[in-house]
Amino acid sequence: FKYDLAEFRNDKFSKEINLIRSFYNEEDRIVQALVLNMYRQELASSNNINLKPVILFKSKKTIKESEQNKENFHKLIEELSVGIVEKISKTSTITIVQKAFKFFESKNISISEIVKRIKGNFKIENCLSANNDLEAEKNQILLNTLEDDNNPIRAVFAVQKLNEGWDVLNLFDIVRLYEDRDSKDGKPGKTTLSEAQLIGRGARYYPFALEEGQDKFTRKFDDDFSNDLKVLEELYYHTKEDSRYISELKKALINSGIFDD
Repeated sequence: FKYDLAEFRNDKFSKEINLIRSFYNEEDRIVQALVLNMYRQELASSNNINLKPVILFKSKKTIKESEQNKENFHKLIEELSVGIVEKISKTSTITIVQKAFKFFESKNISISEIVKRIKGNFKIENCLSANNDLEAEKNQILLNTLEDDNNPIRAVFAVQKLNEGWDVLNLFDIVRLYEDRDSKDGKPGKTTLSEAQLIGRGARYYPFALEEGQDKFTRKFDDDFSNDLKVLEELYYHTKEDSRYISELKKALINSGIFDD
């Protein structure tokens, strides 16, 4: 029986993929993703949806590189300030980011409160390295129960460990922590193809219903573009603006069946 990714998506069992491209440096791209993470959580909560959104930080080649990225992340969280988040609110050209800040304003959530909540959500004990073989069994349990209420993990740092057999429903952001490409003759390279596969794994739908009898397991807002809750049906892939790379990634995603440009 053949049921591929394209049919899975067309039957509305997947999140839709959204490529978030910006000229921001790595730190600002991370902060932008953290703001969207908090927006999803607060938006879900205000609609009585129990959601703990997770972010994946993807390194390119080595575990050492991933460990350094995790260290840099903790330093960024420690030093996160009103000024840094305010800069994103004033300079981001991404529509959904501006929408998030308007939402916070409407709920009387100040920039200093945003900073405080992000620091609380992304404490060291709430972040997991998926590359650590020393604690593989314990980490495997945490990685495979990310949706559970008693699972504290909010951020996962990985290189290639998640390439096989990992499905997670509450992954909403993947942040690419490198900028080069490995294509040849305009065809997606090995790294780009593995990125497309990873995005496909993160695109499983997070089930929720707003009213009695509504199907929890399928997308509800494909034709309702103005609905705020559409953001709970989308997976964002954050990357540096690079039109050639984006073109190659789109090609790989379309070929996989999970993306329609």
